[in-house]
Amino acid sequence: PVSYSASATGTGTVALSYTMSGATTGSGSGDGGGTVFNKGFTTVTVTATNICGSTSKTFTVIVTDNVAPVPNVLTLPTVTGECTASATAPTATDNCAGTVTATTADPTTYTAQGNYTITWTYNDGNGNTTTQLQTVIVKDVTPPVPTCPASITTTANTTVGNVAGSNVTYTATATDNCGVQSITYSPASGSFFPVGTTVVTTTVVDVNGLTATCTFTVTVDCVLPVISGTADLTANTTAANCSSAPISYTISAIGTGAITYNYSLSGATTGSGSGTGTGLTFNKGDTTVTVTATNIGGSTSKTLKVTVTENGAPVPNILTLHTETGEV
Repeated sequence: PVSYSASATGTGTVALSYTMSGATTGSGSGDGGGTVFNKGFTTVTVTATNICGSTSKTFTVIVTDNVAPVPNVLTLPTVTGECTASATAPTATDNCAGTVTATTADPTTYTAQGNYTITWTYNDGNGNTTTQLQTVIVKDVTPPVPTCPASITTTANTTVGNVAGSNVTYTATATDNCGVQSITYSPASGSFFPVGTTVVTTTVVDVNGLTATCTFTVTVDCVLPVISGTADLTANTTAANCSSAPISYTISAIGTGAITYNYSLSGATTGSGSGTGTGLTFNKGDTTVTVTATNIGGSTSKTLKVTVTENGAPVPNILTLHTETGEV
């Protein structure tokens, strides 16, 4: 309420009345003092009347706003997010403007990891402002989730430095709330794996540097040659000489990859060469045949004995001997 006092003197009884125009309007008896005036300019006209007539006086009441908006929340909450964080404009209450929504020159959405401060300003439009600070934190705390392939079992198919093994490739996958940056392996996909079991570690790094790992195994099998074939053999010498006719036998092997054969002879017959030695002629007596089968995993051997016996009496150099004669 604005208080003021108006008075008048004159002949007889003097009555006062008022009218208001502008920001505040109204009229009534008296001088209008104690009225609540709206913000702005109000013209007040006070009229004094007696038996002789009326006179008036005019003055202006100016009401200005000097009360700043009051934030509805005393302390703004911290806005957090792992990959992104966005703040919503807060509000304040003003005596003249009512609800005031804050504005800011700062970004309201953040995607980079870090701590940020937003300065909010409430302006009631009458030159009164209030500011508030709000903290925004973007911090990724969730590591990626890797998915390793199932453990792998394969067969040796090559050698490196006389070591049997296989080159094995594989692929892992991963998910992350903010995004996956890289997936690496140790050993790397496509590496040479020797015979046996090797543990592979998969490492996943997300876009914010958080890591996670999973493991699986690579097992490389290799089957050494398994030899089967002919048992010990016997043969007779030929009539032409003291050795056998060519002797044939069958020796074979199964195993990983290609298999090569070599033989060696000891005893009555000696020698060596590639293959199993089948089809050779053997001297009279006992000969030990060793056949070696070799693949990428190594070698295995099998031995057999070939016994050649003489079968035939001596043949006279002269079919019919002539008769010897003489005189005594």
